[in-house]
Amino acid sequence: MKKFISLLMVVLLVMPAGVLAAESDWISEEPELQPYAYSFAVVGDTQIVNRDYPQHFAGIYDWILDNAEEKNTKIIIGLGDITDDNTEREWVLADSVFQRVSGVLPHSIVRGNHDGPVADSSFDKYLPFSRYGNQVSGSMENSIRNAYIKLDVGDIKYLILNIDINGDNDDIYAWANQVCEANPDRNIIVTTHAYIDAEGELIQYYAREENGYYWSEDGQGLWDNVVSQHENIVMVLCGHVYTDKIVVSENTGVNGNVVKQVVVNPQTIDLETEGGAGLVAMFYFSEDGKTVQIRYYSTVQDKYYKAENQLTFNIETVSGGTYNTANIENAEASFKASEDAVGTLNLTEGACTFTASANVIKNGTLSLSVETNGNATGGKVVAGCYDSAGRLLSIKIYDSADVVPMTFDNVKPGTTVKVHWWEGTNTIMPIGNSVRKGA
Repeated sequence: MKKFISLLMVVLLVMPAGVLAAESDWISEEPELQPYAYSFAVVGDTQIVNRDYPQHFAGIYDWILDNAEEKNTKIIIGLGDITDDNTEREWVLADSVFQRVSGVLPHSIVRGNHDGPVADSSFDKYLPFSRYGNQVSGSMENSIRNAYIKLDVGDIKYLILNIDINGDNDDIYAWANQVCEANPDRNIIVTTHAYIDAEGELIQYYAREENGYYWSEDGQGLWDNVVSQHENIVMVLCGHVYTDKIVVSENTGVNGNVVKQVVVNPQTIDLETEGGAGLVAMFYFSEDGKTVQIRYYSTVQDKYYKAENQLTFNIETVSGGTYNTANIENAEASFKASEDAVGTLNLTEGACTFTASANVIKNGTLSLSVETNGNATGGKVVAGCYDSAGRLLSIKIYDSADVVPMTFDNVKPGTTVKVHWWEGTNTIMPIGNSVRKGA
């Protein structure tokens, strides 16, 4: 009896904590969703489903495709460990399923530590650039291991940047930085396999040999060398670590921007659920891309896993681009707000002359009065409020008048307000870090 108890204790100690999928963990009815505009389907580590329940591996993607129109799903994002044992059977299944997705929805794919080493090349063999390269917008060395996808959803521009599991090297960092710098108007979501741990902390450099090959993970290195350096990186998605929770944490980059960091890894639930779970994390976005609601759904159980995994968070987004400005008079006033009166700013440009004056009240309210001096007889007056890093916070549109009073709340010293007069009836909002003029 003592021997049995000791053995039981050993078994319990080596199991990941908190992963037993008790009946009470499952929710039959979908938790209420606030109105949303579109969704991303995020698929974490599928290694257990692929290994033990191959029919349910295909079922994850069938469910996503079947519901894509209703949920306005724009992309499927995978987070690595597609396979568990890196076997031919697992790869043939993955390839056949991924080919069904091709041409129907964009599909972002990264390699995990269970997906074989670079030297083994199973990932490149079964998911070759020759077959999947047309699904990415760019890549490093003609491999989808390090690649990116550009995605436009309404007024929001995204770039999904995939970084390989062995991404802790200067060449990959340099390539990733070039991609970010070349796309300042896009909201970049970095996807990689190993980045933060189950506590939401950056994984420090870790390397080992496993199953005869070397692999490494370095969340801290990826943060220091790439993620923290670009104000338009808004989120990092990863898997890998044992957890039955969707883990959300955040870090602040060198430009003052907040980056959300999210772990989605269902392998422990698949292990502890009879028949597997086949989970997909649906990310539902508001129209402006700032609010994200997550629903963690089992395509096998037809239930939602744990109330705490049905969560909502906000992200900082950037926007921008080239707008048709044929009807825009070249008139703009901008000034930085402080806790003291900002005086008067006069601007005359072409046919438009106006005066702007502002004051930030100490409670954080910016009062702005724009006088068009009788010149703005039609169109719209548009004011954009930007933070100290140049990110758009809010926008207000008014009918043209001799005097246009404006108020912005919850602003801080260093806030910039840009005021524009739009001639004509078509309003083109100045969304972005700056208003760009072009054809």
